[in-house]
Amino acid sequence: MVEVSMDESGYIGQILLQPHISLSWRNNLRIFLLLSFITLLVAFYFLQKGAWLVLPFSGLELLVIFTSMMMFFRRFYCCEIICFSEDSIVIEHGHKKIEQSYKYQRHWSKFHIQEKSKSDTPKIFIKSHGKEFELGSFLCRSEKIVLINTLKDITNKFISSTSHSHENIKPSK
Repeated sequence: MVEVSMDESGYIGQILLQPHISLSWRNNLRIFLLLSFITLLVAFYFLQKGAWLVLPFSGLELLVIFTSMMMFFRRFYCCEIICFSEDSIVIEHGHKKIEQSYKYQRHWSKFHIQEKSKSDTPKIFIKSHGKEFELGSFLCRSEKIVLINTLKDITNKFISSTSHSHENIKPSK
């Protein structure tokens, strides 16, 4: 998901990047509890028939499913905020709080798009002074295209505004 919030100039503001997750943590937990209930019912049925070995393997199965679910949400329940100001671009990345923050000089930074083929999902980097950061690594192709177009628009507006401000500066005699 790409949410753009810019001021009237069109080049100062922020972009919020979040992955598209179809079910919330609460809904996934409900599905897991339903699956656990059914699995344990079947396991206790076999336990009463004398197949006691089914119970530990059912518990192991549920542990693996829950661990996988936790790892998925830890990996994909993240967020990036790209903040644009007059002189800097700040990228904040984290899961529930800001874990990493990167600051780039606006005049010296460049956005770089790496696309191997038309069917491939492009990678978007911000680069400056030997530092680079991949933006929206968790986004799907269509969301990355929206982000690329938004970044192009913001960059063009910023370049045109700085060139107009330099035109107003006249050298002293």
